[in-house]
Amino acid sequence: MAKPDWNYIENFIDPELFQSGYELAEESMPDALKSVDQNIYKISFPSTSAVAIEAELVFGRKYLTQYRCDCTEPKKPLCRHLVAAVILYRRSKLELPPAPVGSWPAKITISSILHQVPKDDLDRFLQRYART
Repeated sequence: MAKPDWNYIENFIDPELFQSGYELAEESMPDALKSVDQNIYKISFPSTSAVAIEAELVFGRKYLTQYRCDCTEPKKPLCRHLVAAVILYRRSKLELPPAPVGSWPAKITISSILHQVPKDDLDRFLQRYART
C-alpha cells in the first residue's frame, strides 16, 4: 500500500472501510482526538469489551508517517479506527476561523458596488471604455 496522504485518505482505502470510519467519526466527540506531542495524536473508542480501543497516529506534513491501533480487526494496513481518527484530524485542520461580524455585507450586488463608485469616475470609465 502506498503511503496514505491524510488529506485524501478516501483515495487510498476501500470505500466500505472509509464509510465505516466515517460513521465511527460521526459517533465520536469532535474533541476525542487528543494531541500528545507535536504531530502525535491519540484517540480512544468505546468497545464492547471492558477495554477501550486506542489508536495513535503521527501526522507528517502530507503523509501519515506512523500509526497503530489496538483493535482486533484482521491484519489490515488501516482499520476503521485509524480512518475515523484521520477524518477527525482533517476536520480540525480544515476548520476556518469565524468571519468577523459586521465587517462584510451579507450580500454583495453589482448595484451596491456601483453606488460606492463616484458618478464622475463611473462616467469617465464608461467614456473610455466606449472609445476602445
